[in-house]
Amino acid sequence: MLNSINISSNYSATKASIRRKLVERLGPDFNKGMNDVVRAKASSDFERLVPKEDFIIYIHVPFCDSFCRDCPYSKSVNKGNLEKYVRALIKEIEFIGKNKNNSKIRAKAVYFGGGTPTVLSAHQLSDIIGKLKEYFVDESTSITLESHPKSLDCDNLSKYRDAGINRISLGIQSFQDSVLKEMGRDYDSNRALEVARKVSEAGWNFNVDIMYGFDSETDEMFYEDLERAIQFNANHISIYGLMRNTDNKTKEAMIKRETDMYFHARKRLLDEGFVHYKINDFARDDKSINVYADLRDRIPLHENLALGTSGHGMTASAGNYLKYKSIDKYIDCIEKEIPPLSYVNCNDKEGDIVSNIFYGLNSLNISRRKFKQQFDADPVENTNDFIKHLARLGFLDITDEEVKLREDSIFEYNILFNEVYYKGIKMPDDTDSI
Repeated sequence: MLNSINISSNYSATKASIRRKLVERLGPDFNKGMNDVVRAKASSDFERLVPKEDFIIYIHVPFCDSFCRDCPYSKSVNKGNLEKYVRALIKEIEFIGKNKNNSKIRAKAVYFGGGTPTVLSAHQLSDIIGKLKEYFVDESTSITLESHPKSLDCDNLSKYRDAGINRISLGIQSFQDSVLKEMGRDYDSNRALEVARKVSEAGWNFNVDIMYGFDSETDEMFYEDLERAIQFNANHISIYGLMRNTDNKTKEAMIKRETDMYFHARKRLLDEGFVHYKINDFARDDKSINVYADLRDRIPLHENLALGTSGHGMTASAGNYLKYKSIDKYIDCIEKEIPPLSYVNCNDKEGDIVSNIFYGLNSLNISRRKFKQQFDADPVENTNDFIKHLARLGFLDITDEEVKLREDSIFEYNILFNEVYYKGIKMPDDTDSI
């Protein structure tokens, strides 16, 4: 199968140059409203976090057994306050839930991310989901547990299901020992294979995360990892290119290589019948789509309730907001019945439109009709030529119905998005007082 795929390079030096200029142009201004903040100070502000319509929930579990070399997410290997964190999380759910006025609105999806959510016991997960069921979720809710091959206890798979979890995301990253070692992962390929096999045999709806672009990894090793995920009958496969801060020459060489690896994998998955619905995400069929990720970025956007530390949420009343990264600060806020918000977005309407287009294109296309219904503005005509500029530069095709990423620009846009996003947002300073 590997030898049957032969595609030419999709990397464009011209488009790479355009991308670098766009990063410098857009980065300082993108999402500038995130840096114009208001501080949440009163317990009554929990009411602002209550969604008005059907929504999604992100729950951050910021604990890990060890640090991985290239992980950018908020986490701690000190688990001394894990139980206090769980209790605070349950309280936060209750504080927000008690302010809910409309009993009919429900969460379409819940996503436990991290960190490493599987450091929590099955009992702790059951307690958290039990509290969610009191206010926000029912049997129709998609509930995903992000898992680490080392800490995922396969003997608990039935307990996870009993708690209400109906989807597992396996953070395999690689089935290759040399790559796992370079990542700093604390398990080997045998453990990765064992976990994937047991989850598959237990009949779970599950995702496999695979990363690529490592120094110790050949292109063929990545393609072998992809084949293994397919052979385990994964319902969903997410592929992520490695991004490291380095000089421009080294970075562009890395991006050139990863561009070809990405399109090779994309073609293989499409040939296998997978649905490509987000830049990095492929589902075996429509029923296997990650509901949380799809509703988070696809227009019309759903309100997103962020629980725990570090999350980025959005409700109609609060707008976009960020949570404190500090575990101790989060627990202290909850004990004082103060919303643990680090920043609340004060974007103007035009900033909101551009920001949501930028996010929305992660879903490959934006319906102009649905966008206008949600924002009372056309994504092409009301963005200071932002979309038209991207189209002129070769990133987009525009029709009367939609704004769509060009197929040959999907990966380049992914790089553009990540670089602009991280340049544009000033991250919360947890040393600030409330």
